[in-house]
Amino acid sequence: MASIQSILPLLRDLDGATLAASTFSTACVASGWPAPVDDGIGLWEVEHPDEETYLVLDTKTKPTTLICRLVQDDEFDPDEMLEDAELRRDFDASFEQVLAELRSSFPTALTEGTYEKPYKWRFAHFQGLNSVIALEQSDYDPQFGVQLVLVLQPLPRKPHRSAITAKW
Repeated sequence: MASIQSILPLLRDLDGATLAASTFSTACVASGWPAPVDDGIGLWEVEHPDEETYLVLDTKTKPTTLICRLVQDDEFDPDEMLEDAELRRDFDASFEQVLAELRSSFPTALTEGTYEKPYKWRFAHFQGLNSVIALEQSDYDPQFGVQLVLVLQPLPRKPHRSAITAKW
């Protein structure tokens, strides 16, 4: 699992700022990351130089969204999580570990729950100064398999009632 410790300073820097390519680039460089690279279609991508932590700022999605896949394995099929209890326990343990770290950094919880039967993916959303910070188990992008993602978006007028990735 990717370390959240290298991501937290970026989340703090971007919370309260306008979420845009320029602020993302400035925050990355200030936190010791390389400058993000534009892929030409509105995705700004960067990988931590010492870890396998990969961030994407999606400027095409509305609202603009920062995505970090903390756990991903294209070999994990969602149905495997139903059949393999140990695999699911490990996936849930990763969620719990990151959840504890987010609670200490962003103490205002907005919502927490499960969604998408029969998988019962878990999600938790926190409020920053001007952002929602979301931790979600998901299979929204089949090319990456089952994932644990961290999402940062501008704070909506009405809190999300379910996982942000469920609408993707």
